[in-house]
Order: sequence, then structure tokens, then C-alpha cells
Amino acid sequence: SNVSRARTLEAGQAIVRISGEPEQIAAAVAAVNEVVDKFVMETVDVSDRVIMDLLRNSGAGVNKLQEGVQVNLDIVKGKPLVAAKPADAPAAAEEQQQRRGRRGRRPQVHRGPGKIKISGDRDSVATAVERLQEVVAANYEAVVKIEADDFVGSLVGRGGSNIRALQAELGVAFDVLREAKQIVARGPQEQAEAAAEHIRQLQATHIRTNAVLKVPADMVSVLAGAGGSTLRTIEQETGAKLQTVRDGTVRITCEDEEKLAEAVEAVKQACGVDKDVGEVTFDPKYIGSVIGRGGSTLEALQKECDVGLS
Repeated sequence: SNVSRARTLEAGQAIVRISGEPEQIAAAVAAVNEVVDKFVMETVDVSDRVIMDLLRNSGAGVNKLQEGVQVNLDIVKGKPLVAAKPADAPAAAEEQQQRRGRRGRRPQVHRGPGKIKISGDRDSVATAVERLQEVVAANYEAVVKIEADDFVGSLVGRGGSNIRALQAELGVAFDVLREAKQIVARGPQEQAEAAAEHIRQLQATHIRTNAVLKVPADMVSVLAGAGGSTLRTIEQETGAKLQTVRDGTVRITCEDEEKLAEAVEAVKQACGVDKDVGEVTFDPKYIGSVIGRGGSTLEALQKECDVGLS
């Protein structure tokens, strides 16, 4: 149409104004309508990993989707997966993160599902969507919720040795998202789902055969006993394995659930957990006498009075 036939557009509309001879205008209108009729837009939900794969190497994956076809791609990233930080989160962890930042290492941000919008003529969009689905199929994600924080350490292993071996065995890749409390198995759908189920079983076994207690830090030596005698006694009587950390963390492992419960109770008894606490104040010069050689007096007092002393 010419200028005299121009009109005001409404929201959500676009217009092409064509000027020329009537026959030329008619042909151009038909051509534009043909383009519009062929135009489609498809939206595909994708994981964050798919988006990362498409954008890697300066967008090589995007270029492959667009190769030989006329399409536009609009990539919408998902929201960051960030768990709420506990109010008592250790300051040391924040300091470590800040030090990493100062060294120029950008923290990795894990995101939820995003979208890819593909627009263009119908045939080109269909081709691009088919190519995208191949990428999606190769990056299927099966998610496992982390139920026990200490399980992650045993899953990953020293220097990542355990999880690398699992990846090679199961033919998938694992992403451990500690903040989001998720373990993601990624690969072809069948393999990813099987790997996720394998991780669920491992975690269930870990929860069933492991316990973590927190005792007062000054009770760790009491739990150990003279020369580690108390720990050895608990291990011999229950068949459990005990590991103590100076901060008061006690890790207990036992294949037998009943024996595990016995070991937990024995640790609580030895450390006076859930019991009343009494104190005796005296001159520090008597500490050696109270402890005795190799802790002998302290141990004897504990046995005689059936209490824990520290």
C-alpha cells in the first residue's frame, strides 16, 4: 500500500509497507504472506548442560544447529541453583571463596532448566529442532537428592578417584551440586537413569551403615581413652569402625544396623552425651595427678564412677 493507506498498529502487530505499481504490490504482498505463513517458532526445554554444550567453543554447537538453515535462536538460561546459606556457615569457607576470587577463578554457577526458542520457516525450524533433540538426548539428566552430606565425600573419593571410576563404569558423567543438594547423572537417558538408581542405592546403603555424631571437642580424648583403649573396646564389642576428628566429629561405620546403633550409644555413653554435666574446679598444678601416667588415674575414675571425664 502507499502512504495514504497507512494505519496505526495494535500491540503485537507488525506491518510491511509496499509501494509500487499495483501488479508489483500484489506480487510483493503474496510473497510476504508466503513468508509469514511459513514462519513458525518452537520452544524446547533443555537442561543447563545442553546450553553449556551449545555455547562451548565460541558457540560451535549453535553454529551446527544453524548450519544450512535459516533460523534464529533465542537461548534463555535457567535460574541459578543456590541453596540458602546457614546462619552459622563457617567464616573460613567464605574466606576461601574470596581467595579463589582474588586469584581470578570464577566460581561455577549451576542453573536449572532453560529454554531454546527456534524461529524461521517451517522446514528450517524442523531441521534445527531435530538436531537439538539429538543434543538433548545425549545430555539427559537424572537427578538424585543428597540425603546425607557425608555421603558425597565417600562417593567422590580422594581426588575424585571414586566418582571417575563410576563414570567410566556406568558410561555417564556426574555433576555434584552441593549447594543445591543434588547429584546429576548425565548421558543417554537409559544409562543416566540406571546410573541415578545406582547412586540412590549407594546412598541408601551409606545411610544405613554410617552415623555421624557431634560431641564436645574436649571429649574426643575421653572417647579415645588411654592409648586409644576406649575406642578399641567399642570397635571390638560392636564390630564398628570409629574415626574421630579434633572438632568433635565422630564417624561410625558398621555393616550391621543393630551393632551400628550399639556403637552410637557406646560413644554417647563414653562422652556423656544427653547426660547431666558436673564440674570440679581445682588448682591447675593438680592436673597431672588427676590424669595420671598415660591417663591411668582418669580412666580408673571413669570406671569406678561410671562417668565420662575430660
